[in-house]
Amino acid sequence: MQGGRSTEGVRDKAPHFFLSYATVPSPVGDVDAARPGADKDVREFYAALSRANASGMSASSASSVGYLDGADRAGPDTARALHRCRRFVPLITRRYFTDVHCGRQWYACTHRATRGALIPALWTPVPTTARPVPSTWNCPCPNGR
Repeated sequence: MQGGRSTEGVRDKAPHFFLSYATVPSPVGDVDAARPGADKDVREFYAALSRANASGMSASSASSVGYLDGADRAGPDTARALHRCRRFVPLITRRYFTDVHCGRQWYACTHRATRGALIPALWTPVPTTARPVPSTWNCPCPNGR
């Protein structure tokens, strides 16, 4: 399942996780110009998280490994996935706590009858040009290894 797009057989299965995030607002006057590029990192994270979770699942349940909060944020598919998910994974940013949909999703997940795990992830994308600073640290291991 992903962002409201589902197949009929998958529709009844509970997603293993629901990824919730605050979308990047579009520039004034341009409805969806910024969104595809701005949310690209989130989609890549979702794909990696789905692959990691699917590796330990059977082929039949791997199809419902995750749900990405997408364009249909208040639609029936999103509500169904939110109420049935086993884990709620909010990507925490400053915008997350001011986005009305994120607030509703958080509330719905934490106040439902069957509680799943709440696994918040601090979302701080790192530029692709960033590299770790080399260290001149000496290894305290015997024989310098």
